[in-house]
Amino acid sequence: MSKEYGSSLHRGSYVDLEINLPEEPPVFAIARVVRETVSYGDLPRVGLEFEQIHPEDRRRIIRFVNKRELALSSESVEETKDEDIHIKNF
Repeated sequence: MSKEYGSSLHRGSYVDLEINLPEEPPVFAIARVVRETVSYGDLPRVGLEFEQIHPEDRRRIIRFVNKRELALSSESVEETKDEDIHIKNF
C-alpha cells in the first residue's frame, strides 16, 4: 500500500482512496478510519469504512475479493503490490 498523507491516520479521519484492481479501471472512494492498531514497521495499520463509493465500484470490489478467496482456497495468489492502493487524508 502506498500512502500520500501528512502525519498519521487517526480514528475519525477521512481519506481519499484509489484502488487499482487487476484489469479494471481504478476505484475511487472516500473512507473513514474506524480502527487503529499498532504500526507494522513504518506503515500504520487502520480499518477503513467506505463512506462514499459508487455502487458499481462496490460490486467490483466484492467480485475481486470473492475471486481472491476462491483462489486462496485452491492455490497461492499473487500479493497485492504497493502501488495498488493510494490513500490521501484530508
